[in-house]
Amino acid sequence: MDQRTGMAECHSTATPVDTQAKLSATDGAHVANPSEYRSLASALQYLTLTQPDLAYAVQQVCLFMHDPREPHLALIKHILRYVKGRPHCFSP
Repeated sequence: MDQRTGMAECHSTATPVDTQAKLSATDGAHVANPSEYRSLASALQYLTLTQPDLAYAVQQVCLFMHDPREPHLALIKHILRYVKGRPHCFSP
């Protein structure tokens, strides 16, 4: 996913979602590429099959697939940073 997101050099995070943040369907600017947002959300959704700790965060992302906005994309990036910090869970 690093090639698709440009996040190869990002720092990891300890949690998949910020529980204090509240996402809104109308806050923030529309994302530049909704298809890319949907593709990333779908890839994360696939990971929930083997990583149930991602389920809540990914479900929040998927709620806004019809009209994604910048705060929703920020959550996707947060989840990706969490995944990056757990390579032992995703290696063969």
